[in-house]
Amino acid sequence: MSVSQSNGNGSHGSNERYDFEERDNRADEGAEGKEDEEDGLGGQPEKSKLPKKATDILKTWFLNNIDHPYPTVETKEMLCKATGLNKKQIQNWFTNSRKVNF
Repeated sequence: MSVSQSNGNGSHGSNERYDFEERDNRADEGAEGKEDEEDGLGGQPEKSKLPKKATDILKTWFLNNIDHPYPTVETKEMLCKATGLNKKQIQNWFTNSRKVNF
């Protein structure tokens, strides 16, 4: 389906055309087989769950330190080794957990 852009006075002010079907078909091409890259909504990566073992370790630390759930750099490094997650994943988990639990 092609749509011409109108300049508002009934005539078409430019020869620009927007072919939505063609654009959608191009977006679908090459999307197969690309897991965890993009979900097609604003270029954000698909959301994935962290391993249960890792979240159990993080939850335990969080609950044991509920009065001040802000791990030090050293503690984050220890949690990275214990969980197999990277620093960004650890930081995001704590940020999200504090938002939910406070």
